[in-house]
Amino acid sequence: MKLQSERDVLPAESLEDAADRAYRLQRVSERLAEALTPQQVLDAVLTEGLRAAEARAGAIGAISEDGETIELLAQRGYREHVLDDYARFPVSADLPMSHVAKTGKPLFITSQQERNALFPSLSGRGDDGHALAVLPLTLEGRVVGLLGLSFGEDMEFSESRRRMKITLARQAALALERTRLYEAERAARERFAFIAEASELLSSSMEYEETLARLAQLAVPRLADWCAIDMVGEEGEIERLVVAHEDPEKVRWARELQRRYPPEAGDPHGVAHVIGTGEPEFFPKIPPELLAESIGDNEELRRIVTGLGIHSSLCVPLSARGRVLGALTLIAAEAHAPYTEADFALALELARRAGILVDNARLFQEAERGANAARALDYVADGVVRRSRSRSRTGSSGFRLRASTSGRAPSTRSATSPTSTRSRRHGPSSSRPLRTSCGRHSLRSTARSARSGAKTSSSAMTSRRRSSR
Repeated sequence: MKLQSERDVLPAESLEDAADRAYRLQRVSERLAEALTPQQVLDAVLTEGLRAAEARAGAIGAISEDGETIELLAQRGYREHVLDDYARFPVSADLPMSHVAKTGKPLFITSQQERNALFPSLSGRGDDGHALAVLPLTLEGRVVGLLGLSFGEDMEFSESRRRMKITLARQAALALERTRLYEAERAARERFAFIAEASELLSSSMEYEETLARLAQLAVPRLADWCAIDMVGEEGEIERLVVAHEDPEKVRWARELQRRYPPEAGDPHGVAHVIGTGEPEFFPKIPPELLAESIGDNEELRRIVTGLGIHSSLCVPLSARGRVLGALTLIAAEAHAPYTEADFALALELARRAGILVDNARLFQEAERGANAARALDYVADGVVRRSRSRSRTGSSGFRLRASTSGRAPSTRSATSPTSTRSRRHGPSSSRPLRTSCGRHSLRSTARSARSGAKTSSSAMTSRRRSSR
């Protein structure tokens, strides 16, 4: 029997290894194809992907839009402190991921000694580490993220092993982009649906205070963990109209907080600043220094704000016809994701429509007041006219009664000129009716002016509502 030579055995083992790698990559591809969200992609890469790459641990980082920082999205297999220590770090840092982010090329390190030589800042850290591979997640020639793989032993990366890990990174990048686009489309559909529902609500009633309260309830939790609407009072003061949260106890607590720490006109940020300037505020990620500036030395307020877990916020003005009527605030805290530019655009549109509602409602109230005034003037005018006519008839009947029962013939002057008797008693015959007539015409003219003003306000309101649609 002829023994197989070493040359004959190696190609067979290489074919077997290649088939095994292909099978493992196929498993990863299937999991990635089933993923519908970025989180599902991360889970697939850090489970099936790690097994396919024969790695002990792995981490995925995303590069910020400005290209300045790297944020770890998920990790598996590392000690717990790793995600805390490297949750966010600059691209300029002396770290393997930062190096790949700058060069855009895969990095393969065979041992801990090589790692420490290339990145001295890591000496003495991660002593249980061995071989390391860091791969760019690239889309259209742009590095959008990074995949780090750690191995349980030193390793020489053959060409086939390198190609396999690069392929894994490409699949991960494509899957992340696909799910990102899917999420963006779904979010856009939800925003359009919310705007349609909110528009129907805003056009359902002219009682704007009740309608805005219902709008805030509609926004939680679909748009925010917290929603508040503040209005400008008659004297220019800021009045909290509504605050909404899923937990009624937190709503009561928030009202108490508003009472104890009301917004002030000179505040550099927040509701007072937005109402005062008419400019919106948008914080995708609230900077710690901003919170520190707002809280100051108030330790109680600091403890309260920290407990809320606020991390992203929007505050936009409710405006109409060049006047700021109030402000809409949306806050992401416990459950809601940080706000994006699309969320900001939605909040601006929502505030615009709410501002038109408030303006139309106030115009409608003015029109009603004008109409009520016109009706009151009509009533007064009609009463004056009826009373005048009644007095006129009573005066004429009394004269005839006295003339017929006096027992003597009336004098020639009285018989021939009854007007003269009225002239002596009441002055010129036309003067009293003339005063009544002038007063009546003046009242009716005022009533017509009031009705005209009411119609003008109503027409302006109707025209604005049509234009807003």
